[in-house]
Amino acid sequence: MLSYLPRYFNDFFQFDLKTDGLLSSLPFAGRILTGLITGYMSDWMLRRGVSVCLTRKSFQSIGCFGCAVFCLFIAFIPGLTSAVSISLLVLALSFQNITSVAFRINLLDIAPRYAGLLNGVVSTIATLISLPAPVVTSLLIAGGSRRGWMIVFCLVAAFNIIGGLIYVMFASGEIQEWATSDFVHEVRTADGESVEARAPQDISVESGLPGASVGGVQAPSTPQQDIVSAGKVKVLREVKSVPLSTSRGSRRLKERLGRRATMDVGALIKRVQSQAFSNLAFADL
Repeated sequence: MLSYLPRYFNDFFQFDLKTDGLLSSLPFAGRILTGLITGYMSDWMLRRGVSVCLTRKSFQSIGCFGCAVFCLFIAFIPGLTSAVSISLLVLALSFQNITSVAFRINLLDIAPRYAGLLNGVVSTIATLISLPAPVVTSLLIAGGSRRGWMIVFCLVAAFNIIGGLIYVMFASGEIQEWATSDFVHEVRTADGESVEARAPQDISVESGLPGASVGGVQAPSTPQQDIVSAGKVKVLREVKSVPLSTSRGSRRLKERLGRRATMDVGALIKRVQSQAFSNLAFADL
């Protein structure tokens, strides 16, 4: 919708080029302002003890539903003056940016270790889905009719409502189980039994386990109880561990290469999108 603001102002208010450019910049100023304000508000709520999940869902709801309400006002209230229409547009797009402190940073909450990779994947999927949007919008507003613009604003409102509802129902603020460390350690008891244990970085074994070894490091043997219980290892004395399948250096290298590849793909798609559709909004002016 941001790309078609000059076309909207031209179809309904016939502004000159200078005024058109100035008015089209107002929503961006509003988005900057709401981004700064909601960022401080979000941090304040978290410091006050509000849960991460509630904080994210609150701002996502305000952003999506607020944007939808203002878009519906523009679509269904006839005879709006230029000042009222511009104000509603600025409010709609400013409210939409409130979601920047919700879903946009939620990946850091649920999977901090993989946030970069996931952000690249999500951005790529979002860009691919949005590719037809300029073409569809151009077809709807081809004649410059109010009905065409009404459909456009209703579609924007519908997408915001659907997205807000899905986020409120399924979003989480807790680190997901699949996003925890996957260092696997093999623990062997004196009886020769092999048990796998998982730990974020280093794993510790009880000093009294006879003949226990972790990652090839032998623990002292003293006649004490078996520490292996329900597939976990009790932490009493730290013993340096090594991942079974790969070293840390090679793992970090793979993660960097994966993030770089995802970022490159996302940047390429965004570049193609901007070159292919950047002039569609001004094609009929």
